[in-house]
Amino acid sequence: DELAAKQRASDAQNRRAHIHNASSSGNVDRVLQLLEESDDPYVAQQLAQKAKSNLLKTKHFGAARILDETLGELPKVRFPLAESEQAPKYDVNTGQISTGKVASLLITVVKGLNLPAKDGLTGSCDPFCKITLWGPGEMGQRRRKCEKNTEVKMMTQNPEWNETFQLDVDSIDTTLEAMVYDWDEDNTHDFIGKVSLPLQAAISKLLEDREASFKQNSQ
Repeated sequence: DELAAKQRASDAQNRRAHIHNASSSGNVDRVLQLLEESDDPYVAQQLAQKAKSNLLKTKHFGAARILDETLGELPKVRFPLAESEQAPKYDVNTGQISTGKVASLLITVVKGLNLPAKDGLTGSCDPFCKITLWGPGEMGQRRRKCEKNTEVKMMTQNPEWNETFQLDVDSIDTTLEAMVYDWDEDNTHDFIGKVSLPLQAAISKLLEDREASFKQNSQ
């Protein structure tokens, strides 16, 4: 029935919005109530994971822990095989397993110095750093490949993160972008600054060295 299908779609959309609002405010009881109303266990698990991510993002750590403990009570479903679980594909030229990536990038965000005060009440800021890899997209547009955030360091203009991230690179034409924000509870984070590093030259050199090594070992 088309009318019933439209109503179910509307209900699902409203439920997603209510879960987002409840998790943003740290209302884990309301989140759990809304999850129980879902009649699709697959959708329920997806919504639960999104709610947990939002609770952590908005720093409701206690609520996230409660939700995390409750997730085990949700019906278990069989998710599609992750890429790592599927049968490996092999490069026809090298005979090696093809991963679909050209390199792995290790990034360590160490610290920030003398950041501007963005909070007028405290005269300080609550900085975090967002790491993004940009690559080629459709019609010449840039596309976000992956994104990682450091922890928020509260009330400091000289944050020390010392966090390391591993990012998969799937194209030579890749740019690394690091952006620093002042965290706000309502998610209207204030921009502090950024730096962009094109990686094309470094990745090209890596691939050339890899190819030379492979040819040498094949002789």
